[in-house]
Amino acid sequence: MATGSEVSLTTDQRVELSSIAQSRSLPAGYVFRAKLILMLAEGTPFNTIKRRLQTSAPTIIRWKQRFLQSGLDGLDTYHPGQKATLLTPALRAGFCRPPARNLAMVPGIGVAANWRRR
Repeated sequence: MATGSEVSLTTDQRVELSSIAQSRSLPAGYVFRAKLILMLAEGTPFNTIKRRLQTSAPTIIRWKQRFLQSGLDGLDTYHPGQKATLLTPALRAGFCRPPARNLAMVPGIGVAANWRRR
C-alpha cells in the first residue's frame, strides 16, 4: 500500500521513541503511537503493523501524517475539553442543595420529621 513519504528518524528521535515504546507508565495510546512510528521507520509493511498493533490502515496513515508534519509533538494528543460556563445563581443554588442520602441530617427533615408525616 503506497502512502507517500517514508518515515525517517534522527538518532535522537529513534532513542526517544524507543524509550516511549518501552514505557509502562506513559498512556497506552502514546506508547502505541511510538511503536507505530518505529515500525514505519523500519519499513515494516502496513499489513504487519495492522496485525501486530491490532489497528487499521486509516489509523496508521493518520499518525504517520501527523508525525511527518509535526514530529514527536504530533504524536501527543491534546483535548482541551469544554469551555467553562458561567455559574449563575440558579446553578449555584442547585449545587448547594443537600444530597438526597443526607436529607435525614437536615433540620426539619430528619428521621423523626419524616415519621411524623406518615
